[in-house]
Amino acid sequence: MALDPKLAEAHAAQGLLFNQQGDSARAEAALPRGAVPDEYLTLRVAQTELMLARGQVPQALALLEAEPVRGLDEGTSLRVRCMYFNALSGAHERMGQPGQALAALRRWQT
Repeated sequence: MALDPKLAEAHAAQGLLFNQQGDSARAEAALPRGAVPDEYLTLRVAQTELMLARGQVPQALALLEAEPVRGLDEGTSLRVRCMYFNALSGAHERMGQPGQALAALRRWQT
């Protein structure tokens, strides 16, 4: 399933301070100190969707799997957890890794 580049751009723009040059460290640093876990995960997903839209699949997968995935187990909302695992599954699928893609979907359901 191909990611719509306009959707990725919209998420990145909506989202959470990710600039067009891909300065993710600056975007993350710009989040307020008391940012909720949902904000960190939404930023990470927006960054990876933009990478996927640009064909940077290995980099997107590495970003999704980078540790620590702030907020994943710290009370994130169900919507954001689903968004994260859907992006992770999609990246694995595009890398030709169906087993890992299915595992991400299964984790999404727990």
